[in-house]
Amino acid sequence: VLSGAPAAPWKLLSIHIRCSPKTGESDHQLAMNRKQMFDLHRIGERSMVVEEAVCRKANEELKEQKEKDESILKKGEGGDDMAMTDDKKQKPLSSSTIVPRPLHRLFEVTH
Repeated sequence: VLSGAPAAPWKLLSIHIRCSPKTGESDHQLAMNRKQMFDLHRIGERSMVVEEAVCRKANEELKEQKEKDESILKKGEGGDDMAMTDDKKQKPLSSSTIVPRPLHRLFEVTH
């Protein structure tokens, strides 16, 4: 991570590939050229960025939903025209945030 901020995105600096041929086989097909290494790095970095963006969007939607639910509860408690049933008052609000896992996503892509 290049920044200490809580919402700092992950940055893939390098990726190393280790592979070995089966016994008695040549490894000429396993050796990667620079373009293949660059493409793999770019795909891995892109997957990490997408994972963070998806989680950030989901967390924003959760936050908006939580604010909407709180405003509905406040309107119901204030004695407005909206009548709240017991089921709606006892409904728990989902306050858990989704944690992005860019390294897990990177492993899935490169595997």
